Amino acid sequence: MATQNFKLFLGCLGNGVTVCNSAVMENGDFKMVAHISVEGKITWYVSEDYPPADALASIRACAEQERVKHQAWLDSLSPAARREYELEHLPLPEFLQELRKAREAKEGA
Repeated sequence: MATQNFKLFLGCLGNGVTVCNSAVMENGDFKMVAHISVEGKITWYVSEDYPPADALASIRACAEQERVKHQAWLDSLSPAARREYELEHLPLPEFLQELRKAREAKEGA
């Protein structure tokens, strides 16, 4: 994509960072490019070759900043609070498996 058709826009809406191309409008809003979770994971809505190299580097740098910030926050939690957070964010099948393990350990004790 030509550089003049791409203008990087990063917006924080409370659930991570929304990555848009403000040079292109879709449905009355900036074109969505990606989302960076608070954990620093990038979910792409376009192919990774869509943004120019400098914008791609900025997106990846932002994701790394979010990852480092999140890890520092996790490290500041007590072991019990960290475990609680981890359990709350497990996918349901993994959470149920953890519950089964805990029940088996309790019954075996």
